[in-house]
Amino acid sequence: MKFYNRQRELELLDLLYGSRPSLLVLTGKRRVGKTELIKQFMKDRKSLYFFVDSNKSIEILMTEFNHLLKDGLGLPDYIQVDETETFLDFLTTFEEDVVVAIDEFQRFLKIHPSFITQLQKYWDLRSDNCRLFLIISGSSIGMIKKIFIEEGAPLFKRADNILTLKPFTIREVFGMLEDIGIKDTTEKLDLYLLFGGTVYYYRLFEKYQCTGFADALEKLIFNEFAPLGNEVRDILIEEFGREHATYYEIISAIAQGRCSLSEISDMSHVSANSLAPYFYDLIDLLGIAEHRIPVTDIPRKSRRGRYFLKDNFFR
Repeated sequence: MKFYNRQRELELLDLLYGSRPSLLVLTGKRRVGKTELIKQFMKDRKSLYFFVDSNKSIEILMTEFNHLLKDGLGLPDYIQVDETETFLDFLTTFEEDVVVAIDEFQRFLKIHPSFITQLQKYWDLRSDNCRLFLIISGSSIGMIKKIFIEEGAPLFKRADNILTLKPFTIREVFGMLEDIGIKDTTEKLDLYLLFGGTVYYYRLFEKYQCTGFADALEKLIFNEFAPLGNEVRDILIEEFGREHATYYEIISAIAQGRCSLSEISDMSHVSANSLAPYFYDLIDLLGIAEHRIPVTDIPRKSRRGRYFLKDNFFR
């Protein structure tokens, strides 16, 4: 599938690249197209892409980063940047223009929190003179806020811009589906109601040569080998580990129309008084749920609030 839209976002990245040194924070929910945007921008530029795998130790990650950096820049074998400080020191003193992207950056909070404060130190010391365009990307919107946006955050006000990538609009999705052969308006609407504006799912739609809504359900979700058969559960396992089952029950309750606190408590077997941390994760960290109250109620005092799923696929 070709790269769609995001022209304004690419223009912003190009502007910041031309004003190096720059630090951009790129956030947005999973599968919305952050990595594709980064890779599209990196074309024809000297660039390095690093992915933070939460299942790996900092030692293993830095060994991988060392190899990627040396291969990407053609460095001799005697140069070693396999420790966090030497890695950051090298990037901020490299004497050529370079784009560096660190994807799922917020996972350093779990793997090696001191990496974040070390980055703060090197950026404060070197950013005036280095030739680096640093792109920090993350799907956990709440964690990105804790690192960059909240007052007292370790990298508060260090970013030149914080770009939140939005899902595609229904108009953009319809245009994309038209390009890949879906002409019927009802089919387009059904697919949008299933996948929303999450471009990743439409890439799978094209890859698996789906012919319409029913074919997409069969090939992408219900088939024994369907790539999205366990999508919701896999995302929750990756984010929450052993506790994923509780989050799954909460999401299932909301998806079935059990939207009040008491109804969700009954279905998830979690007391109403203990649900707040789970809602924080689903609303503020992952951005897949929301809390609504009647417009006539006072927000802090209302007891008529209801929870809803924002992400079409999770519904």
